[in-house]
Amino acid sequence: MKKKYILNGFSNRDEAQKRNHIFAVKNGHEENSGIKYMFNPHCLIKEEWGLEISEEYLHLLDDSEKTSDRLKEIPFQPFVQSYIPMVFRYLENKYIDQFFEDGTIRLSSFKKFHQHIDEQRGDKSEGNNMIVGNGGEKQFTAMTYSGSDAFVLSTSLMLNEQMYIDFKVDGCFVIEKPFEFMDSIAKKLESFKGVNFGPCLYKPDRIIQRNMPGFDLDSFKSDDDPNSMDMGKMFNSIQEAGRNDTLFAKTNEYSPQHEYRFLWHTEMEPLPDYIDIKVPEAIEFCRKLNKK
Repeated sequence: MKKKYILNGFSNRDEAQKRNHIFAVKNGHEENSGIKYMFNPHCLIKEEWGLEISEEYLHLLDDSEKTSDRLKEIPFQPFVQSYIPMVFRYLENKYIDQFFEDGTIRLSSFKKFHQHIDEQRGDKSEGNNMIVGNGGEKQFTAMTYSGSDAFVLSTSLMLNEQMYIDFKVDGCFVIEKPFEFMDSIAKKLESFKGVNFGPCLYKPDRIIQRNMPGFDLDSFKSDDDPNSMDMGKMFNSIQEAGRNDTLFAKTNEYSPQHEYRFLWHTEMEPLPDYIDIKVPEAIEFCRKLNKK
């Protein structure tokens, strides 16, 4: 792995870039060539700039720039970056046109999903799960309901003709920047408190099993009364076992949807079955698709 350094000591960006240009010429680029600079400039503090330099170019520096005061090695930090793909929202064209006109979009809820009559959009078990925590020879089981505080938008990772048929719609738009799209909506929601987003988990059933090393039923006992259970401890263990799987679990019959969902959690009580909001700021992160 090549080492990288910061050459500091420039009072502003222009001063750093002026030296940067000299480095480019010194390395063989023509004075008037399209490549004017060698290195990336960085604002270090309010009134100090630096240049990021790889070790193979240290020979371009003057001796005065190679001192410990001017030249600092950048500690290596491996990058960790999640992949957020573009996703597809299948909908009737009249609603898509309305969204691209003024940003009107409908956010639904798990409760609303339960009410859909058609099989593709109706899932009466949405949000309901059985949690099984395995700890050696002992385990606990709990029935849970999650997502009662969240508005939901369902999209798909799949773009094909069959999706129009399955959802009985005539239109689709692509969300090209899902994170920015999600954030723009969050800023318009009343009593907003957080988001979840990601692909759904498809399984034969709605049982979520998790190994919990060191788990012991005695850990549920109350600190004040060893003969009674502490409901708070039980709830925390159930949450640890279920995690976010509870919000994204679906049975295999829905797997052709390849669903990627967004959940915006709020403090609204009671939560409406759905909400229509105008978010014109979200339009720029999307593009309408032609069915053909």
